[in-house]
Amino acid sequence: MIRHYNKLIRDRRAEAISLAGSRAVTRTISDTDFRHSLLMKLVEETQEFLNGKKLEEEADIQEVLLKARTVYGYSAEDVELALKENAEDSTFGRLELSAYTLNYLQKPAANTEAAIQAALTLARAEAGYTTDDVERTRINKLAQFGAFDLGVYLEYTETNFKTVQDTEE
Repeated sequence: MIRHYNKLIRDRRAEAISLAGSRAVTRTISDTDFRHSLLMKLVEETQEFLNGKKLEEEADIQEVLLKARTVYGYSAEDVELALKENAEDSTFGRLELSAYTLNYLQKPAANTEAAIQAALTLARAEAGYTTDDVERTRINKLAQFGAFDLGVYLEYTETNFKTVQDTEE
């Protein structure tokens, strides 16, 4: 059975797939494709976060955001400053659980990561876990599956495939 993915994966994920008995077909992508794939990975992880896997997915989102900082050339301090500026902005104020707007269209925010971090903070408080929990989970996944550093792009996995050994039996 072949499952198509066409997505960015951590650099040791293909090895984990192989150890589980499947074959992963991957390729290394260009810098331009990597930037695009990193953003698509952020969308994927955010969707999974919204579907209820809060702690693990927030750790994945944080990992993608950390890599994006490197790729796009800004620091954690830049994000902290943007969070502070957004919170102090008299036009918008802070994100609060009770504030909700319907049918409002706007251009994407210039400080996208700051907005994501603020939303994650609210969700974290609602779910009852801490920033330390997220960081521990992120580090565990980093140790287990690696980082998004190499631009490894999973095209598909295949299970129940015949190997030379299988055909000799």
